Amino acid sequence: MYRHCIDCGEPFPVENGQEWKIRCLQCWREWRAEQDDQYDTLIGTMRHELAGLQAECDWLREIIAELEPWAEIGRALADRAHDVLFLVHPDKHGGHPVATEIASWINSEVRR
Repeated sequence: MYRHCIDCGEPFPVENGQEWKIRCLQCWREWRAEQDDQYDTLIGTMRHELAGLQAECDWLREIIAELEPWAEIGRALADRAHDVLFLVHPDKHGGHPVATEIASWINSEVRR
């Protein structure tokens, strides 16, 4: 049985069970070489992007490490929010606007 190559149009032999073949051997080899080149280019691009992402992850880990002490302070304040609110409550400070603002902020943060 013979089929016609989709690239060059020449007939090529096809054995039983190989009806899926669409290219002659020569055209298939050329097509495969092009595919390999494209894959090599793609792999190179992906490796470059991966290196950039790894550098960004390292940078973000450094930022997180620098912020960790502040997170501890935030957790401690959250645990003691009631006490902090008591200390800054506007009634304790003659209705001062800053005390009102801070008390409102603490209440909104605790509700989150």
